[in-house]
Amino acid sequence: MTFYTGSTKRRGVYVPGRDPLVDEVMRGWQESCHPSTSKSIPAKKQLELVVIHDFDEFGLDFWEDMQPLASLQEMDLSVSTYLIDNPKKMEEWMECIGASLPGGPRNYRVVSSTRLIGIFLVLFQSRVSAVKVSQIHAAYIATGISMLVNKLGNKGGTAISLRLNDTLVCFVNCHLAAGSGELERRNQDFRFASNALILKSKDISQLKFVDDLSIYDHDAVFWFGDLNYRLKVEESGWSTEQVRQIASSSEFPVLFKYDQLREQQLIGQVFVGFQEPEFLPFRPTYKYDVGTSTWDSSEKARVPAWCDRILWWTRDPDTLLKTQRYESVERIFISDHKPVRASFTIKVRSIDQEKADQLYDEAIREADRRANELLPQVSLSITEVSFNL
Repeated sequence: MTFYTGSTKRRGVYVPGRDPLVDEVMRGWQESCHPSTSKSIPAKKQLELVVIHDFDEFGLDFWEDMQPLASLQEMDLSVSTYLIDNPKKMEEWMECIGASLPGGPRNYRVVSSTRLIGIFLVLFQSRVSAVKVSQIHAAYIATGISMLVNKLGNKGGTAISLRLNDTLVCFVNCHLAAGSGELERRNQDFRFASNALILKSKDISQLKFVDDLSIYDHDAVFWFGDLNYRLKVEESGWSTEQVRQIASSSEFPVLFKYDQLREQQLIGQVFVGFQEPEFLPFRPTYKYDVGTSTWDSSEKARVPAWCDRILWWTRDPDTLLKTQRYESVERIFISDHKPVRASFTIKVRSIDQEKADQLYDEAIREADRRANELLPQVSLSITEVSFNL
C-alpha cells in the first residue's frame, strides 16, 4: 500500500518500512485504504512477454489495453558491439517486432526500450489505451566476463520501470551465467542484479532507478530471459539419451523435479516470493540444433533443460495479477533455444490522492499518539517531602 506524490504542497509520501509505527497504523487501516474504496478504473492491462512471433497463432487480436513486451538475450554478439555502441540492430528488431503486432505501428507505440550488448527489452502500448503510463525509467547492469575493472555485457540484465495509472510495474530481462556446472555463478548473477536495484553504492549504481527505486518497491515485477538453470540429471539416474526421450514425450513433466531453478527457489537462494506454475506446461527449451527441433547433436551433447523462463512477483494481495497463458514456441528454429511467451492481466489501481493524503496525515497523528503512550510515566507516591528539620 504505497501513495505516490508529485506535489511539494503535500505533507509527504507514505513509504512502507520508513516508520514502523506508521506502518502498524496503516496495516490496521488496510480496509480503509483498499483500492475498492478509493477511486478506481475498472481496466485490466494485458501484458505480453513474447519473442517476435505470429500473433494470430497466439490467438491475440488488437485490444486497446494490451501492452506487448518483447525481450532478446543474444540480439547481437559480434565483437564490434562490445567496442562501439551501435543501435542499428536494436532499431531493426524494434521495427520488426512492432510490425508483427496486430495492426502494427498504426495501433502501437514504443513506450520504452533498453539494451546491454545483446540483452534487449522493448515495451509497446496501444495508441488508444485509457491507462496512463508515467514515470518511465530504464536501467541495465553487466555481470559477464571481467575486463580490467569492468564487466562485459555478454551476461547481465536490462530493466524498465513504469507506472500504470497508480500501479508501479517493473520488467527485468536477464541472461545469467551458462554452463551445467555454474549453478552458484547463476545464483550470484541473480543476487548481484537484484541487489544492485536496491543498494545505493556508487560501485553498483547502473540498475538503480530514479529516487533509488528498487525492484521490490514496485507493485508487480516480471523477471524473464535465459536464466540458464539446468536439470540435475545426476540425481535422476537417467542417461542423457533417456532424458531426451522423456523430454520428447508427453511424460516430460516428470523431469521438472530435477530443475535447478525450482530447487534453488524452494531453499531460498534465488527468486524468493516469485511465482511460476507448479509444472511448466511445455517441453525443455534448450538445447537444439539450430534450424531444427532436434536435441543438441554436437560433441558436448547437452542435456535438455528449461533455461528460458518467465516469473512474476507481487508485493501484496491488492495487486490482482492473473496468468492467461504461458508456453514455448516450438516452431521457431533460428536459435538453439525455443522462446517462451506468456500473457497476463493485471488490474491497475487509480488512487484518490486527496483521500490518500488525508489518511497519511491521520496515520502520522495516530502513530505520534501511540509513541507518546509508550513513553515512561513518572508519578510520586506522596505529594509531601519531609526533611526532618
